[in-house]
Formats: sequence, C-alpha cells, structure tokens
Amino acid sequence: MFAACRAAGLRLVAADGYAADDLVAADLRGDLARPTAWVFGSEAHGLPDEVVDTLDTALKVPIYGAAESLNLATAAAVCLYASARAHRA
Repeated sequence: MFAACRAAGLRLVAADGYAADDLVAADLRGDLARPTAWVFGSEAHGLPDEVVDTLDTALKVPIYGAAESLNLATAAAVCLYASARAHRA
C-alpha cells in the first residue's frame, strides 16, 4: 500500500503524538501543500516504530493547554483539515 502511494506521488506522513516536528511548523514551511497520504495508528498504541521509520516524516498535532492528548478521530480531522487548507491556499 505504501509503495502504491509513493508511486502516485504522495508523501507519506505519520500522525504521531511523540514526533519531533509538528503540524504548525510543517504548514509554515509549505510541507502540507504537497500531495499527502496520512497514516494513523490505533488510538491506544499509535503506529509501531517500524512503520513510522518507513514513512517520509512524522508530525504531531500541537496541544495547547491542559489536555494530554487528542483522540484518533479528532487528531485525524485536524491533520486532514490542515492539509486541505494548505492545498486550497
């Protein structure tokens, strides 16, 4: 599946709450304007490290305030919205 995405010209991006880079920084660099296939793991365990290591990059959703984390559906919605907004710009 990942090979097919790459063959289609998509950049593979993991949504990872422990990633060093975040969605805001990637957006400011223009990275989200590129065709992207987002990869999400399970809500309880995220993506295995061996999967993340095969992808082009990993990004986290920055969380401001007292929340510890976002649930998977919310994180996916934020990531997909950020990509869609960047594509429209």
